[in-house]
Amino acid sequence: MTVLNALRIAHAAKPFKAPVAVVVGGTAGIGAALAEKIARYSVNPEIHLVGRSEVSAEKVLSGLKAANPGGQYHFHQCDISLLANARTLAASLSQSLPKVNLLVLTSGMFSMSGRTETTEGHDVKMVLHYYSRMLFAQRLLPNLQAAADAGENARVSTVLDSKRGDLRKLDWDDLDLKKGFGVGAVAYHCLTMTDIAIQRFARLHPSMSFQHAFPSIVATSISRAFPWYVAGPAAIFNMLFARSAEDCAEYLFDPLWNDAMKTGAHFIDSDGKEVAQVKADSGAEAQEKLWRHTEDIIGKP
Repeated sequence: MTVLNALRIAHAAKPFKAPVAVVVGGTAGIGAALAEKIARYSVNPEIHLVGRSEVSAEKVLSGLKAANPGGQYHFHQCDISLLANARTLAASLSQSLPKVNLLVLTSGMFSMSGRTETTEGHDVKMVLHYYSRMLFAQRLLPNLQAAADAGENARVSTVLDSKRGDLRKLDWDDLDLKKGFGVGAVAYHCLTMTDIAIQRFARLHPSMSFQHAFPSIVATSISRAFPWYVAGPAAIFNMLFARSAEDCAEYLFDPLWNDAMKTGAHFIDSDGKEVAQVKADSGAEAQEKLWRHTEDIIGKP
């Protein structure tokens, strides 16, 4: 039996009972695939998708209903590259949902462009990959805590890259890279800040699970974002080496389901396991310094 088949059997054998899930970036790619896994492996799920495209959302919602007709599925149209929009929606969800069991954060974009500021003055890649994700995590903490207090799952997964974060490459004097912007710097900053943030969340909320996951190479339409002379080879590479979003989601669903990861900070590889290298504890001082900066950007609850 393959590992994937074994996971499918295990997940189906122990479904979630009436989970409430919020999937930010859930209208395409790995976010949509993870939403489908939550629907498939649950009894009476309630799933809230957050994304920009209503057309894409309708396709995903149809897939959720097909996977589990007994669920409740909702779409919240929101451009979360603007933090004001994310604040409004996160506040609305927090007020309307009595609990949240699973918060999955997958919003993102691929771009080789230089700093591209939103109308709020922040780089759009950094907002999608870090700031808006942390805003949803922060604003939905009371709902996650309500689930944890009831003895239920309360897990947050941010899907980015749990392997390459490096504290040594963080510029503490320019965390949002207004001075030293570069494509490489953006990647290292978003990855490393995510590592630190989930360690902070886990330290302050020990009854919950906070996960930073690495999806590896996923077969998506991302090659369309490349210049023409790169798009062709990228598409061929995708066909030869990339995993399907469905297979990737099966692996990344496991840490959301596995009792061994019910609490604490976890750095997840593309097989749904803890990454091989042990992540150093960033320490409370660094965590609080980062969070002061983060709140300067996203605002306090």
